[in-house]
Amino acid sequence: MTLPFDKIMFKSALVVTAQWDFGLAIQKLLESNPEQWNRLRAEKAVLDYQRYMAVTKALGGIQLVPNADIDEIWHMHILDTRAYMKDCEALFGEFLHHYPYFGMLSEENQQEWLSVQAQSEQLWLSLFDQPLYSGDSVAQKCPQACPCHIEQLSLRGSSVIASEISKSA
Repeated sequence: MTLPFDKIMFKSALVVTAQWDFGLAIQKLLESNPEQWNRLRAEKAVLDYQRYMAVTKALGGIQLVPNADIDEIWHMHILDTRAYMKDCEALFGEFLHHYPYFGMLSEENQQEWLSVQAQSEQLWLSLFDQPLYSGDSVAQKCPQACPCHIEQLSLRGSSVIASEISKSA
């Protein structure tokens, strides 16, 4: 099934995510781990997380493999349960689940994760003209649509192909 990247949806999603308040999350990062986080890195991570969520919306809920900084902000957002629920409802119309085990289930699943990671990097570069993974911000094993049925993306030229990957036991 081909799912084109919806540029109009992406632009409107960026407007929605820009309204999300991460002031306390940034403060908590800076206070709890000052040797790893500074204000510039935290603000960049928040911006990238907002972009990540907008890309997810533009892809119809299909998620890229997030980098470590995006994943950290996502975890902080989830822990602020009321804000996360409200923000997901505003952007997606439903709760967006976070499944951290893609790439860990089997050797085949690891290879699928590596493929999706490469495709995520390609799409991110094409959208933002900067790498998704660099320095300390490596790929994390955390993309999914739901815990029991994972959807991922494949890029063929300029189109985005969704393939369903059944979770192996």
